[in-house]
Amino acid sequence: MTMFIEYLQYPFFVRALFVGGVIGLILSWMSGYVVMRREVVLTHALSHIGLFGIALAILLSYPITLTLLVACLAGAYLISGLQSKRLFNNDSLLEIFAQLSLALAIVIIAFFPGYRINLEQFLFGDILGISRMDVWVSLALLLVVGSVIIFFHRIFLRISLSDLLSHALVKRKKFWNAVLMILLALMIALAIRIVGVLLVAAFVTIPSNTAKLLAKSIRGSFILSACLGVLATFAGLWLSVIFDLPTGATIVLVMGVFWLGAVIFRR
Repeated sequence: MTMFIEYLQYPFFVRALFVGGVIGLILSWMSGYVVMRREVVLTHALSHIGLFGIALAILLSYPITLTLLVACLAGAYLISGLQSKRLFNNDSLLEIFAQLSLALAIVIIAFFPGYRINLEQFLFGDILGISRMDVWVSLALLLVVGSVIIFFHRIFLRISLSDLLSHALVKRKKFWNAVLMILLALMIALAIRIVGVLLVAAFVTIPSNTAKLLAKSIRGSFILSACLGVLATFAGLWLSVIFDLPTGATIVLVMGVFWLGAVIFRR
């Protein structure tokens, strides 16, 4: 505990706590919509698209963070457009995007062997390497995404219900689906910097499913999911410092412990 308090004196650790808390709060809240819609595969698709964006940025010498955001937003727009046309089964469509993006990223990375080590921070996360710019970006996303979620939570909740019921309750469902997709893409792009491409799906899967086992209402499950996401992030950071563990993986393992505890408690 003393070591953790000592680390609070370092700006890089305070930045990690702040940005990690923002990611844990918003993504864990949004995980409620994703799980209700049964679109967890969407997280894999967007994270793989993000990896493709990173590889493309290296190839073209573009800013990595900006290219990552643009790639995720463009991917979300394309997925949303094809979903509305109903040409494919939803799981199949998302898996196609995920695998094609991953394949493109691997092919591009193969031409730059010297960058493979640098790419590890995006595969496994680098929360302790967060810059001041990342803090400002996180704050902006917290204000924008958080405000939209607060004001339109009821709409997002309704469009996450069954197709028949959501069409009856919400006008312009395609538009609101696209809005939710864009918000999720923004947060996933930022989360890739925290826990990496390979582990980002945990933020959009584990907290919500854990909260469902413990909460007595839908509203309670959203609130509990967000709290668990933030708590897991802080606890994971603390444990990674104390025991010198990979930060992203430790955060996800803490979420796993919460989930296992909830399963045992419900039994």
